[in-house]
Amino acid sequence: MGAGVFGRWDVDDAGRVCYDYAPPPEKDAPHEDHWHLIGDARTNVTCHNAGYVQIYDWRRGPKLWNRWAPDQGNYAGGFVFLRAHGETFPTLLPWLPEGATMARRFGQGYYQKTTRWRGIVIEEWLSVSGAVAHDVRIRNEGDAPVELTFTPYWQPSIHQIVVAPIMTNGLDRPVEALRARFNRKFRYRIESEDGGFVLHTEKVRGEKTDPETPAYADHAPHPLHLTGFCAFGYPEAPGPRVAGPCMPTPAMADGPRNARDPGPIASFLQTAGLAPGEAIGHRCAVAVGKEGDAVAALDLAMPVSVTLPPAPAMARECAWHASYLQAGTMYSDYFGAHFVDQGSAYGYLQGGSGAPRDYALFVLALVYLNPPLAKESLRFLIRSQKRRDGGFPYATFGHGKASGGGVHSLSSDLDLFVLWALAEYLNVTRDFAFLDEVHPYYPKADGKSATVIEHVRASWKHLTGKIGLGKHGLIRCGTGDWNDVLIAYSKIPPLTILRGESSLNAGLATVALPAMAEALTHVDPDLADAMRAYAFAQGEALRQMWTGEWVARGYAGYANKRIGADRIFLDTQAFGVLGGVWDQAQCDTLFANIQRICVDPQPAGALALYPPQRGLLLQPGSDTNGGTWSAVDGWTTWAWMRHDPAAAWRFFQHSSMATRAEAYPDNWYGIWSGPDAFNAHYHPRPAETFNFNATPMALYPVMNMNRHALPLIDLFKFAGFGADNGAITVDPRFPFDTFAVDTALMGCSYAPDRCEGHYVPVAAGEFRFRIAPPRAHSGSAVHLEVNGQRVSPDVLGESVEFVVSARSGEAITWTLRPAS
Repeated sequence: MGAGVFGRWDVDDAGRVCYDYAPPPEKDAPHEDHWHLIGDARTNVTCHNAGYVQIYDWRRGPKLWNRWAPDQGNYAGGFVFLRAHGETFPTLLPWLPEGATMARRFGQGYYQKTTRWRGIVIEEWLSVSGAVAHDVRIRNEGDAPVELTFTPYWQPSIHQIVVAPIMTNGLDRPVEALRARFNRKFRYRIESEDGGFVLHTEKVRGEKTDPETPAYADHAPHPLHLTGFCAFGYPEAPGPRVAGPCMPTPAMADGPRNARDPGPIASFLQTAGLAPGEAIGHRCAVAVGKEGDAVAALDLAMPVSVTLPPAPAMARECAWHASYLQAGTMYSDYFGAHFVDQGSAYGYLQGGSGAPRDYALFVLALVYLNPPLAKESLRFLIRSQKRRDGGFPYATFGHGKASGGGVHSLSSDLDLFVLWALAEYLNVTRDFAFLDEVHPYYPKADGKSATVIEHVRASWKHLTGKIGLGKHGLIRCGTGDWNDVLIAYSKIPPLTILRGESSLNAGLATVALPAMAEALTHVDPDLADAMRAYAFAQGEALRQMWTGEWVARGYAGYANKRIGADRIFLDTQAFGVLGGVWDQAQCDTLFANIQRICVDPQPAGALALYPPQRGLLLQPGSDTNGGTWSAVDGWTTWAWMRHDPAAAWRFFQHSSMATRAEAYPDNWYGIWSGPDAFNAHYHPRPAETFNFNATPMALYPVMNMNRHALPLIDLFKFAGFGADNGAITVDPRFPFDTFAVDTALMGCSYAPDRCEGHYVPVAAGEFRFRIAPPRAHSGSAVHLEVNGQRVSPDVLGESVEFVVSARSGEAITWTLRPAS
């Protein structure tokens, strides 16, 4: 279920989820480029259906180390050249000889290819852990001996993705021309090393800058290392071979005659004779820089284990999301921290990383999935905070450059999202020592640093001072809140920027600020009280936005006009529910309208706006003007489960990739990854994504991490993970009695007659837990064991509480069942 026409979902021998890519012949043509993501703490790798892989590095600005561009003589790498039976060919789909077949598997953290031809089987595995490992095993399954030569192949050719704010309406061509001009300023130099070589990329033309100085691009790229290792069948690793710019096969040498020098070609040429049944293998590895060179070790293979008997497809999908979210990790030399970027066309085509709201949403999932990565992402955010006014830049690009991107120069929601993420980390991990860490303001050259709590105070001052309130008491919208094109829904955008007010910001304040206040209660009680009072006032101001049917989107800033009084903006509806602003009757009305207007007409997900609006930069049924958004679906599910868990669960499944694959099986993106937004069912290109305004999302329609983070947040909230009034909570919202969710930080499993759980402290301390027993035993006497010892719990309503001390990394376990 949920596999579309491009293959099927499976589980490999190690118990990992995988997608066996096997489309019909018309969908497996060379021009159909579909790809899968793997990655580690320093490198992102895209694995393409044609058989090649591309290596991305973000340490000093986004770049490709081996771009696939056959028209320029660039053939990337990650495949094998085989010579046997008088023929030579690469394990690439466009150049396979007659009779050859290629099976491909997209796995959690790996890419596997199996090429078969005339009794020869070439198995390749590509994975990433400090380096991109390329493992090759060749077997002779024929009846006669065979002599063969094989070459694991890599062709480094650097391509820096210099930032491009606009790449639609034909503007991509001059952008790519400017990038090519910049990339021609570099030359390559190779040095031999044990078992391989080092590729140095040197700037030979134009300006040079200090690697510690922010720049629009990387003027001093890290070296690239390619190494061959001993493998079964060989007494020692073979030495590297470096060829010229032409591919070593006649089929490819007939390519472009005037291609620019694509740089060196690296290979490990090996010759062997294989008897029937014999096999031989080799491993080579490609690494950007060296292991440990300023990039701290970080485990990005922390799985989530999920058992959902009523919905195995959702369990599979959540495990897959966990792998993809971590594979989207990047590292910035300038900021000295890892972060999970939004990705997709914003990063991989336009060269920008943003925005803080997205990093913050990812932290909400990573707190449970991978706490060290959540903390690293928070460090990245804090180090990007501007010293001048305490605000956060909308995006970073190049090597340490930061900008609001012009139209996003006064995004009004960023402080709230960052404070929300920090609060979730602090309240759930109890790692309050993090508040004392010292981090620089941006830019580093100013030499100004502060503790995390001082950074929080600076953000609070920016929110309440520079962003401020409008005349109706709601937080202003500026150039946009989460909805980047909010001002496009105004007839007088300049007045909306100056005076407009946002109900999304007001609702988010009722969620984020009380959570941040809870974390600061014993650290800065005055600031905590101020945040609670501000959140309460925002809740009161938000009540005026209730239309009787839904929440209006805000004030336009002129003529007392409300945006969204006549149409439902789904993006703003959830936060007032999460903040406890609306009563039961209002929630009943609100979710009934969401179901009827936004969910029922749409085969997958929910319409972010209906009816759509016409206007400049607004395309009905696309983008925020009526498309479906992973972020909006995600926080709508979270709010809905507070009101009606069964309805929320139905919507959670309705907005899944599995449902989308069933509804639109011929659209490859949306099956194993996707963009942040899909077009509505009534759009001329339904189920596809936007390709207008500034971003050509349709050209890079996967690897948007909102697509993977938000379902995980919902999963953890269905499991009841969170914190409340100093206690770590497990209060499940699944509308069924048997399930299990296990993460690196905490986990729980429930059956009708008992529940079990665990928690692994990030920091040493005393921990208070509040656990809801299985629903069938609510209000009954319970038997509680903590770390194998029976204890007497406190009873709070229908939940039980207990306190236990533990060291960092020392697991706390509990079992709860009816008293005998």
